Amino acid sequence: MYHSPTPTNPTRKKFSFFRLVQNAFPVFANDNPNDVDPSPQQKDYLFRYQMHQPTPHLLGEYSFFIGGIVGQKHNSPPVYRALKKNGVLSETGEIRTERITRGFANQVRTVSVHAQRKLVGLLFWWEEEVVRLRLVGEEEAEVEEVLEELTRRGDGNNAVGREVKMLREGVRRRKALLPSERVEDKLPDYEG
Repeated sequence: MYHSPTPTNPTRKKFSFFRLVQNAFPVFANDNPNDVDPSPQQKDYLFRYQMHQPTPHLLGEYSFFIGGIVGQKHNSPPVYRALKKNGVLSETGEIRTERITRGFANQVRTVSVHAQRKLVGLLFWWEEEVVRLRLVGEEEAEVEEVLEELTRRGDGNNAVGREVKMLREGVRRRKALLPSERVEDKLPDYEG
């Protein structure tokens, strides 16, 4: 027998017919427990979209549509609101993956189990991407600082100044690279 949540027991799960149907027929949900990471194409789409936002490091209402978590644009804001409500996205929109708990399936019940797995993968990937963007941004700021110092001393157009300018352009290109265009450091395979 189903009992609705009460003020004395708020941990009771709400009944969701949508979730019941999706979990009863996983064929429709394309559920594969090993398919949790966003595809390279989904990463590229989300990266491009976020780079054109006023605050690229913060996920917005439509990021989950662009990232391929939901299939229609109008389904993205409910996912965004559910993540904010449960603290996975802070009030400012920053990701806090430590807030993903065992109850995540019930917290974001507007999407299928498969989409929830993909969502978790996307959140962890974007959290890593934000760290990468921050580090590259700090590197760019250091190069700009050196270039300003060289320009102030009048050395901005000599060989050292040109080299620093080339370094700055390299950092900017690295910052704008799509995820699928990057060469990631790969650990060597060990035979044992």
